[in-house]
Amino acid sequence: MHSTLMKEQFVFSDPAFNQCHGPSISNTEHGLFMACFAGPREGHDETGIWGALYKNEAWCEVRQIVDSKRDHGGRSPLWNPVLCFVDDELRLYYQFGKSPERWRCAYVSSFDNSQTWSGKTALPVSTTGPVRNKPLLLERGKMITPTSTEQGAWAIHFELSDVSGEACNRVNVQHNDIQAIQPVILQHPEGVLQALCRTRNRYLAESWSRDNGLSWSELALTGLRNPNAAIDAIRVNNLGYLLVFNDSSRDRCNLTVATSTDGREWVNQVVLENALGEFSYPSIEVGHDGSIHVLYTYNRKNIKHVKISKVEVDQLF
Repeated sequence: MHSTLMKEQFVFSDPAFNQCHGPSISNTEHGLFMACFAGPREGHDETGIWGALYKNEAWCEVRQIVDSKRDHGGRSPLWNPVLCFVDDELRLYYQFGKSPERWRCAYVSSFDNSQTWSGKTALPVSTTGPVRNKPLLLERGKMITPTSTEQGAWAIHFELSDVSGEACNRVNVQHNDIQAIQPVILQHPEGVLQALCRTRNRYLAESWSRDNGLSWSELALTGLRNPNAAIDAIRVNNLGYLLVFNDSSRDRCNLTVATSTDGREWVNQVVLENALGEFSYPSIEVGHDGSIHVLYTYNRKNIKHVKISKVEVDQLF
């Protein structure tokens, strides 16, 4: 499906950097806000976190939010921003360090919907924090963070904490020789949670919890192909679930939107990209008007934004 009700545009009209990657998006009172990491190249010490605001159908107010030199002494590249609201606080998590094997998590906060930002707060060394996808806020001030480590074999785990994220209980997952990272959580009724994960095994993997994240099933491969690339998924009101992923076992050139009513059976609905290049690391948000917004890396040179109208969203299900 591709129609005039879908709108496409790039976030940066004249990028002030050579490469950008890994967008995250969140809805604010002022409009959609996005963050990505950008600089000379991924892993370079001058790579920082950049942001932009979407209002009146255009991206504006492009600026650097976290500067690697100013905020980390110029010794650490910055990676993988993750945006989420904790009550009235918009929190921008990111990783800092020489490599994913050695990075740590920090965050900055905005209490005016992305207009101004606090100084950084580094999480304890024992806490991994979000590495790609958003934490899920549970009842009674609790939060569950889907996360992973890359020291040696890849492995996912979950961190249960209060909203500060500083005192957390780690919940591991049995992997069965599946190397997985960067899980995203989908919330089902009656305390059931589902995690979908990027893997090195050519297919997405999943794990299920039936007690709001206190324990998880053994990791198992799904029938959804994955070329070792990040994904994002979201619950769309009462309609069902939407997944954006690279529908390939080898390349990041096909980027696809799939839908499901139960999280188990997925139907491909929209092909966002299918050409030579890299189209990866999608991030999804529901707009105030019910539209769906997808951001993703476009050949490492820009971040592309696709808006799917509420009319078309309803038709997907």
